[in-house]
Order: sequence, then structure tokens, then C-alpha cells
Amino acid sequence: MNEKHPADTIKQLVIDKVVASLKLELSVTLEAANNARLAATDEQSKAETQYDTLAIEAAYLAEGQTKRVEEIRHAIEQFNELASKLATSKVQSIQVIALGSLVEIFHPDSLDKPNSDALANASRWYFIAPAGAGFTCELPLTNSESTTNEKHPQTVTVITPQSPLGNALLGKQLDDEITLNIANNTVNADVVMIY
Repeated sequence: MNEKHPADTIKQLVIDKVVASLKLELSVTLEAANNARLAATDEQSKAETQYDTLAIEAAYLAEGQTKRVEEIRHAIEQFNELASKLATSKVQSIQVIALGSLVEIFHPDSLDKPNSDALANASRWYFIAPAGAGFTCELPLTNSESTTNEKHPQTVTVITPQSPLGNALLGKQLDDEITLNIANNTVNADVVMIY
């Protein structure tokens, strides 16, 4: 019997939450695209003078919304493929960060900031996915610095390999250090957990 690792369940929860959000966005974007298409072809949108560009603007908007619909559909497909791949992979300890990894990184620089929550802010969870960058959700995880195995809600942020952080994390292993230069600031972080 192939028992599911708790991290696999967490990964599936992240995927489910992202796909649900994408489906909602798809619904809204489809409606917006249809409305823009109707506005572009509406009788009242016809140009009365050479400066009347309402129909042209609506057509551009419809085209942009239609492209966004296709991007969202593609992102949903990518998440479904990732879920399928993760479901069929054997439970094993992941040694190298790759697409589909759930990663905790520790920002030692956060401890230098005068903040009572510095330790809590020093540790962050990321899910490396093909799309959905910036999506966040709260999930029950154990921080590496926790002295107990108690699970507390932790924010998991979806990042893609195209992002600076995602790119820096790919191929890294447990205890590796990453350095990013963002807006003339150097950010250091340590990889403390990989699932």
C-alpha cells in the first residue's frame, strides 16, 4: 500500500486552492471578454466621427481578455499535470528543489530588524509551480525552528521558476544558501526544508 506523505497532501491542498482561484478568475475573465466583445460589435459603438474610438478600444479590450482566458486555461492545465505527476511519484525524500517542491527558507537578515515577530517572519514557505505566482494560502505546517512538532497556520506563497527567487532555488539542496540582489538590496536565505 502506497501511503501518502503529509507533504504530498499539503502540496495537493496548495494546488487545489490555486486551481479554485484560477477557475473563479476564469469565470470573471470570460464574462469580461464576452462583454467587451459585445461592446465592440454593438450598434451604439459604431464610430460617428474619426475621433470616436469606442469600438476600437472595446475590440482591443476583448482581445486582451481573450488572451487572458487562454493563459488561465493553460495555467489550470499545468496545475492538473503537476498534480497528476505528484500523485504518481513515489514517496521519497526530495534532495533537490524542482518544480512541485514545497520549500521552507530561513531569512537570517529578518532577525536584524527590530520587530517582535522577527523569528516568525524569518521563516517562509514557498511552493514552486508552473503558474500562479503570488498566490498565497494558509496551511498547517511545522516550522523548522519550532521546538515541537505542532502544526500552525503558515503562509505558503506560490512562486514560478521564472521569478528571481524561484530561479535561485531550483537545483538547491537542504542547507544551501541563496543570495538575491533585489532593488540594490542583497537578500540571503537558507534552505531549511524541502518536500
